[in-house]
Amino acid sequence: MKYGLGDRVRIITKNQPGSICDGPNVDGETGKVWYIVDCAGECGSWNPEDCVVDVMEDEIEPLLE
Repeated sequence: MKYGLGDRVRIITKNQPGSICDGPNVDGETGKVWYIVDCAGECGSWNPEDCVVDVMEDEIEPLLE
């Protein structure tokens, strides 16, 4: 499944909602697709390192609100 900028997703392992802010990116070695998810305001921290997360495509799912 492909996601676009601004799409709302849930990081499955953290049960954390967020929005796609970059991607899709392809790992040159594995060929796997990854995205950057921005969870600012939703992750319980205002520290960018805590709230901007690199995730593989299979680690996220669409968030239906």
